[in-house]
Amino acid sequence: MSNASSRPLCMIPGPVEMSDTVLQSNSTPATAHTDPVFVEAFGQVIEMLRTVVGTKTAQPFVIAGSGTLGWDQSAANLVEAGENVLVLSNGYFGEGLADCMETYGAQVTRLRAEPGQRQQLAQVAQALRAKKYKLVTVTQVDTSTGVLGDVKGVAELVREHSPETLVVVDGVCATAAERLYFDAWGVDVVITASQKALGSPPGVSVVVASQKALGVLKARQTPVPAYYVNWNRWLPIMKSYEDRAVKYFATPCVQAIFALNTSLKEMLGDGGMESVFAAHERTAARVRSAVHKWGLETVAAAPELCSNAMTAVWLPASIQAADLLPKLKARGVVAAGGILAGQAHRYFRLGHMGISATRDNGYVDAMLKAAAEALEECGHLAPAAGRSTPPPTIGLELHVQLKSSQKLFSSANAKWDESPNTNVNLVDAGLPGALPQLNPECIKLAARAILAFNGKVQSKSAFDRKHYFYADQPLGYQITQQRHPIGRGGYIEIGQLDGLSYTKQIGIQQLQLEQDTAKSIHGVYPDYVMIDMNRAGVALLEIVSNPDMETAEEAVLFVRKLQLLLRHMHVSNCNMEEGSLRCDVNVSVYRNGENKLSGTRCELKNLNSFKVIRDAINAEISRQIKAIENNQAIEQETRGYDARKNQTFVTRSKEAAPDYRYMPEPDVPEICISDGWIDLLRKTLPETPAAALERIKAQYGIAQEDVETMLAEPGCVEFYEKSAAGRNAKQVAAWVTSEVFGQLAYRNQRLLDSPLTFIRFGQILDALVADKITSAQAKHLLIAYMDGEERTVEQLISSFGWTVISDEAELQAIAKQLLDEHPKEVAGYLKGQTKRLNFFVGKLMKATCGQAKPQVASQIFKKLLEKLR
Repeated sequence: MSNASSRPLCMIPGPVEMSDTVLQSNSTPATAHTDPVFVEAFGQVIEMLRTVVGTKTAQPFVIAGSGTLGWDQSAANLVEAGENVLVLSNGYFGEGLADCMETYGAQVTRLRAEPGQRQQLAQVAQALRAKKYKLVTVTQVDTSTGVLGDVKGVAELVREHSPETLVVVDGVCATAAERLYFDAWGVDVVITASQKALGSPPGVSVVVASQKALGVLKARQTPVPAYYVNWNRWLPIMKSYEDRAVKYFATPCVQAIFALNTSLKEMLGDGGMESVFAAHERTAARVRSAVHKWGLETVAAAPELCSNAMTAVWLPASIQAADLLPKLKARGVVAAGGILAGQAHRYFRLGHMGISATRDNGYVDAMLKAAAEALEECGHLAPAAGRSTPPPTIGLELHVQLKSSQKLFSSANAKWDESPNTNVNLVDAGLPGALPQLNPECIKLAARAILAFNGKVQSKSAFDRKHYFYADQPLGYQITQQRHPIGRGGYIEIGQLDGLSYTKQIGIQQLQLEQDTAKSIHGVYPDYVMIDMNRAGVALLEIVSNPDMETAEEAVLFVRKLQLLLRHMHVSNCNMEEGSLRCDVNVSVYRNGENKLSGTRCELKNLNSFKVIRDAINAEISRQIKAIENNQAIEQETRGYDARKNQTFVTRSKEAAPDYRYMPEPDVPEICISDGWIDLLRKTLPETPAAALERIKAQYGIAQEDVETMLAEPGCVEFYEKSAAGRNAKQVAAWVTSEVFGQLAYRNQRLLDSPLTFIRFGQILDALVADKITSAQAKHLLIAYMDGEERTVEQLISSFGWTVISDEAELQAIAKQLLDEHPKEVAGYLKGQTKRLNFFVGKLMKATCGQAKPQVASQIFKKLLEKLR
């Protein structure tokens, strides 16, 4: 029995929820495949599958396996080595089908669409006019994106431009959920599996092939390069079972076919396929409406591109799939994360096919309710959620250590992370008679930050004393700028490039210079706190935002963009892990009908990572909302965040807050800045990240994702541009974002801290392009330089004895010898086992100690092996 009320609902894009009768059919006692009951059930399955896809004459193949096995069936039976195949790829499954076709020797042209899009029919027509294809594949619903392919439109184009070409539809989760009229549309093959909208357990690969496709099989010039998926072996089996007779090739999956039989009978008995299609369309409309109410967007970029079997949903920038899915499961719903390379964390996927869509069982309602609650727990408040409380009000206070060589009011070295108490002088220690002297470098850095935020540098600013007594503050007060800060105004804009569906400017209230405190170290000796004075007096820029944020997502984006901007302005390293960027957050929730600033503000202190910022804000919002809904008072207080419990806790109440007794700082004079100085500074500002993004994309023709990756790593843009000078810019970008970044991640290192220079990196790429080294050897050199190697590339190549064998005759001789030594692998390749090619390439690379280029070796083996046919 399904017993759905006592276990999580499986609401992924397959396997799907099944009826109790289907589950009972799957648990029948052991039954021989020759049993008349099974023979009848199998024959009915074959007949019913024709009805499901809308054909009278096509041949179903029902074989133990998965949907992926259908790829092998189509490739092995319909394509011969060297023939052209056009794959319309909308995501993960389109790419997989293309790879499968290539495995069987097809020459594949991949017509890719951007995530969330599908190919324009004009593009398909152009491709069909440019070349003759044996077959065209279209994914009806790529479950990695939820994008609905235009099967009818593609089939019409094929009939118009290349009627001899076969149309292969990879249904994935579409079959029995999306409209498909096999005969009327001119489809030749449909591929699917039992665990999707067909509504039964995994284990059955289903392929339906037209008589035209079977004619192509019969007319092959070469044997089918496969054994198990060879339709010549399976066709008599299918015909026998349909005739209610038994013929044996491989044992069918008896229980799975019983279950599929029951599911198809229930489906067709509920009003036929038109009723099934309409039910899925109604359900999908409800899901998309819910997504809209959540304030989110589907991965499918337009309504006509949205599947009716599943929905993929972009997450807010501050929430990752790994955060959301456990919260969904805790509410009794299993959903799926993303699977697109590089974007898997950005979205999640909901399945709503089979009985979840066609029956009034409450599964979809439970799924939508759980998703809304889980999103809210992650901190995303829907704009139309109908809550009793409006969105919260969030403001930030950020402390940024300035990239100054000396401290704010003393000549001591500002490197606070050296041996304890070595970078400290009389002013820092607060000794009597030691007077502060303002560091002009800090004024310049602060002004640069203000201008980068489009703020106003104040012509006059002054310092104040903020009194409090604590061991990390030797003066007994902090010198800051409470009343007359050096900067006011400015903003940071967040928007669609950040993953939002809207654009918003978050204002900056003021920017002020102040001293950092010493560092307290606990736990070294019992009952003692150790003090390191190196940090005392280091220059800080405090940045106070306006209370313009309403979600943790917006707050995290604000901090991320502020960090990126200040790094590019060379104002600060802004490394949260080392404390050069620290964040305090003010959160309040107000009641309906009240001013957004009327809520009681609670301050969350010392949040030291983006994840902690997000989780702490969400936890505090939830706490305050719950208090308001229970008519409980919210006290103004300072709170900390316990990541293990995902809760905030009181550290100091309003009554315990100190009176800082601000007073003008008598020992530091007023700062006066002229308009001319500000104008001169503005002209010397570095390029902003937004400007750099657009320029680099246009200048070098590289992908936006690669540019954003480089912008996020301090010093990387300069490194890239110097490396790319006079070289293939796309190749350089690929090496930087994959190989260099991979090594940095492995070493937990910043590029600026790495011994790798753009000169050495460029020399590696030059040697690679000049065929002096292979790719593997280039990676070896990269590792050596990142380990601190000082010899030149030429010296290393010489010391390693590396040379690239470019003499094709020499490589051919080695290849021929390897073919003679491995006759079994040669025979396998000639039978269609094209993966044997990789075996030979590996052997040759080993024989040449890696001095051959794999691409050249592959071409040589292909030529030699084809001559043996």
